[in-house]
Amino acid sequence: MFTFGFNEVNTDRLVIKKMHMEIKWENHNGKDILIVDYTGIILDENMTKQLNNAVAKLKEVKQGETLRFFSNVTGCFATPGFLEAAKQADKELQATYRMKSAIMGITGTKAILLKAHNLVVKSKVQQVKSKEEAMEYLCKD
Repeated sequence: MFTFGFNEVNTDRLVIKKMHMEIKWENHNGKDILIVDYTGIILDENMTKQLNNAVAKLKEVKQGETLRFFSNVTGCFATPGFLEAAKQADKELQATYRMKSAIMGITGTKAILLKAHNLVVKSKVQQVKSKEEAMEYLCKD
């Protein structure tokens, strides 16, 4: 498990609240699901680093198996660099694995970007409102 984070830093000019970068496997109803938390990450380099760490963990799964993963992007910014890295990662993983993924924290413009991403990489990332909803979706075969 990778964990980097802090809860709150206050300075005279800057307030950063709850950035938490975590990647961990959870078993739900007999299915292993990778949980990728991007909560509060706003810098492109941190988003891309978290994505690369998640891809490395996903590649630990035996080829041909179904990859199940849940991403929480609440409070994040979808930068062009991150979107391009996500597109490339999806294409690479789809060449070797069956994929099932869910994402939480999509609002406004990010919903349009998700639809575009799904069309471009021919994937179906399911938008969900809670972790519980994601886990139920990911466990259905």
